[in-house]
Amino acid sequence: MTLTDDATTRAQQLIQFIRDEIPLAHTMDLQLGECSDDMLSLLAPLAPNVNDKGCAFGGSLVSLMTLSGWALVELALRRLGHDCDVFVAESTVRYLSPLWQDFRSEARLSADAD
Repeated sequence: MTLTDDATTRAQQLIQFIRDEIPLAHTMDLQLGECSDDMLSLLAPLAPNVNDKGCAFGGSLVSLMTLSGWALVELALRRLGHDCDVFVAESTVRYLSPLWQDFRSEARLSADAD
């Protein structure tokens, strides 16, 4: 199910808020990718997120993943009419191989999430 125009606007506004209020997100050139009621993807180009090896910086990768999940939960709670202040309490990541191109992170709500 895709979001309505109003919901898409809310997603775009949230991404702009993230870019305005989190300097790292602005520097990463974070962009809204696709979105639906249960999925949100964010995009980032390689150029501002490159490390000394020429591949994607691990901190940028985990930041994009974290922001995708956080933004999806924020939007879902707001859609339900909840006044929320979501924060990330814990995160673990394991990198399997270098990434040499622009990247994308996708977060999905679990069907049985409450």
